[in-house]
Amino acid sequence: MERKTLARAHLNKKKSQTVWKKHGPNALTRRWTQEADDFLRANYLHLSVAECAKHLGKRSGAVRMRARLLGVLKKPRKPWTPKEDNTLRKLYLTHGARHVAGLLQRNERSLAGRAKKLGLKRKPYRWQPDEDAYLRRWFGRRSHVEIGKKLSRSPSGVLGRATIIGLRQRTIVRRWTPQEDAYIRQWDGMKQRKQIAKELRRPLTPMIMHMKKMGMYTAIRKAWTPEEEAYLRKWHKHKTVEEIGAALNRRQRPVTARMGRLGLSLGKN
Repeated sequence: MERKTLARAHLNKKKSQTVWKKHGPNALTRRWTQEADDFLRANYLHLSVAECAKHLGKRSGAVRMRARLLGVLKKPRKPWTPKEDNTLRKLYLTHGARHVAGLLQRNERSLAGRAKKLGLKRKPYRWQPDEDAYLRRWFGRRSHVEIGKKLSRSPSGVLGRATIIGLRQRTIVRRWTPQEDAYIRQWDGMKQRKQIAKELRRPLTPMIMHMKKMGMYTAIRKAWTPEEEAYLRKWHKHKTVEEIGAALNRRQRPVTARMGRLGLSLGKN
């Protein structure tokens, strides 16, 4: 008991020091002013007690007592209707407290208390062997929502358990077509690979992996030859970057970078 008393006194001392630093040394002992009372009357119903106390530089208990003296009381708790109880009975075991609280526009704490009064108890956190066997059999064939209803588990719980035991959903892989391969061979070196992937509606990384299989992609940069540099010096004022890149079989970014290193400026946009 002595340890608890000392710990509580230390916590109150810390709170007092915080209030003193923010609102002055007389914040905890000064009397209530008319401005503070007006603030409580205007904001106590739609702000929390902690927010009012922080704004006024008072403790939460003092704010509550002052509100009672002023006759300003919080709104009474909203009673539960039979319709809400039926929804709670149907969805609480399968979808969880957060999902049902969003539907009923209630906080999770009050919803959990109501579920306890109705005798609704969710399954323990640990999965049983028969549930794992059912999940292995039907995962990928049925939706995780249907599996959750059957096992009285939430959909997120089903997906999480499937990940833990190494189950993955089957994904449909879109195969590469000859037309896409021809498009890549035609424009690689003239357009940026990010742009090619965007035009083909493909992610960039799978496209690069496919180019490796085609024998096209190389991570080693192609060195510039004296002939290419001479071509740059000759035509940089008369042709666009796209035209120069097409002639040299280079992408636009390397062409622009090489021109910058050589001190060449574009003459045609």
